[in-house]
Amino acid sequence: MRGGGIGPLQRRCERLLTELGLSRQFTLEELLGAISKSRGRPLQVVYHAFGAGENVPCGVWASFRDGHDVVVVEERTSRAHQEHICLHELAHILCGHTGAKVLAAAYLAKLLPDLAPEKVAEVLARTGYDSVQERDAEAMATVLGRFLAPGNDCPGTPVKALRGAGDNLLGELAKAFHLDT
Repeated sequence: MRGGGIGPLQRRCERLLTELGLSRQFTLEELLGAISKSRGRPLQVVYHAFGAGENVPCGVWASFRDGHDVVVVEERTSRAHQEHICLHELAHILCGHTGAKVLAAAYLAKLLPDLAPEKVAEVLARTGYDSVQERDAEAMATVLGRFLAPGNDCPGTPVKALRGAGDNLLGELAKAFHLDT
């Protein structure tokens, strides 16, 4: 959040948590469930090894036209980093951020060439902090992390575990990540 220090951001987080029906200490699983319920759409976290290179994300939030949200988290990093990546992507949702649809389609086509771009409404990929939305999501994730219950794991499914998921969204993701189904 721009200016004003951490106080206003912490109060905003507390208001959001209250609106979601969460206490000041929650698990990521509870946060995912509350966001899913408030949006009226399933929210799935999956892990994937994105690879190395310039502008390769460590996290992605994709909003699908059929009413699903998927957060993809880098699997080859520490649990603490995975937790923060997940919180960052969830912060985009909580802040009401939107992705650039043209860039999103082109980016998603490169990242997941087997996923039909017309099924994706928006995507936000965490690669840097050069935009207001990215800085706001990063700050929000940091504050949200203060409210996490101890011993918390980022709930999710390794993308490779999506094999055989059928013709649903997860099956499409498995195919997009080039897994044999």
